[in-house]
Formats: sequence, C-alpha cells, structure tokens
Amino acid sequence: MGLTGATTAIPAQQLELLDCLADATTPHEVASVIVRLAQAEPTCKAARVLWALDAMQDTESEPVSRIDPADLAFARYAANQALPMFSADGRQVAIPLFRTRPAILLLATDGLPDGQRFVDGMSAQLKVAGHHLSRALELSELRTSLQRLERSERLQSALFAISDLAGSDRDMPDVLRGIHAIVGTLMYAENFFIVLHDAERDSLRFLYYVDAEDPLPPGDNLEIPMHPLERSLTWYLLRDAKPLMGNTPELITQ
Repeated sequence: MGLTGATTAIPAQQLELLDCLADATTPHEVASVIVRLAQAEPTCKAARVLWALDAMQDTESEPVSRIDPADLAFARYAANQALPMFSADGRQVAIPLFRTRPAILLLATDGLPDGQRFVDGMSAQLKVAGHHLSRALELSELRTSLQRLERSERLQSALFAISDLAGSDRDMPDVLRGIHAIVGTLMYAENFFIVLHDAERDSLRFLYYVDAEDPLPPGDNLEIPMHPLERSLTWYLLRDAKPLMGNTPELITQ
C-alpha cells in the first residue's frame, strides 16, 4: 500500500470506528466508516473515498456527491502509482487503500506536514480499513453477477415459454394472454398492450389490451387511424421504433 510508520497505541475513538467496520457490509457503509476514521484526526480537514476509478466505470464516492474532474485525475494518478501522493501545494493527499481494486482516500489538510503526519500515523488503521473495503467490493461484485445471472436465466426461461406458446395449437387470444403472464414474471406488466400497425394505411389495431384504469381497448378491437393517438406512448413507440422506459417525467423527457 505504500504506507509506513511506527507502531503506536490506537486511540479509543479509532478503535471504536474500526469495530464499526465489522458491521459494515456494503462498499458505501465501509467507506463511510473510513471517512469518519479520517475525520477523527485533527490534521484532516475533509475526507472522501473514491473507487471504481477505471475510465470504463462510473466512479463512486462516499460521501456521495459530484466528483471534481481534477480530484478524479489526482485519485487515478495515486492509484496508478500505488503510493500516497501530495498535491502541488501540499494541501491534498490521495492515499491508496489497497492494490487489487484501486480505491483512494482523498484528504484535505492545512499543508504537507499535516498530510505526512496523517500518512505516517494512520498506516495500520488504513490497512485494516482498506482490507474491509476490498472485501465489501468483492461481495458487491458477486451479488451483482449473481443478480445478472438470475435475470438471464429468467429471461431465457421466458423466451422458451413464449416459443412454446407460439408453437402450440392454442387460439390467438389465449396465446397473447400467456405472453402477458410470462412478461409479468420479468417486470411490472399490469398494463399491457399488443398492437398491429399497418404502415401503409397508417393505422393500428389493438390485438391485446389490458389496462387497470380503462378496461375498454381503443377502437373497440377495430382498426383505427394513428392520428388520434398522436404524441401518446404507443404513437412514439411505433413512429421512433425505440423502447421507452422510466417514470412519467422521464418518459415525457424521452
């Protein structure tokens, strides 16, 4: 980690915060304890932890806030060097917490002497804290991978079920109800429409329609022109041929 310093007695407040690491499970929880640990030192004026520093990832931080591009570049430089690095004026120090998954403790101090005292005096504590953060990130990645695998398995199962429906001898309304039920296992689908669009006539017909608020399909199962539906979600989907997802304000923006 590049941190050195003589072994000294650990103050009671630091011991208490180090104990808190045992109860912290997520990366943000662990990083929050590290920030508190740093801020307990009188030489520290401000602290934050940054991780996921790869340019291909969305960098995360604790506390959660906008990351200044200069701070991010400084943190990435320290991570690449795998050593504590000081800013030109000595008022900022970036301390790598571990090597395998670069994470940085970014500190603001009154100057180089204070920053160096922090680096020298907190070596052992930050080594322990960095180990906990590394494990928390590993567990978080495993959970994410497991969730993706589970979603992939559900999607594959749904596609097989839809394929079976399409190849069955059930009538069309029954097939469409079955598709609705299958989609409902993957996402919220209380309101569900399937429409047939005639591009030449610029018209459509609702082949399947379920709406919690309005049980009657537009057009009463007959072909209807697109114009009356202009600017509706159905109209946008057919016109732009792009999926739309989100809450009402997000859909309006899209």
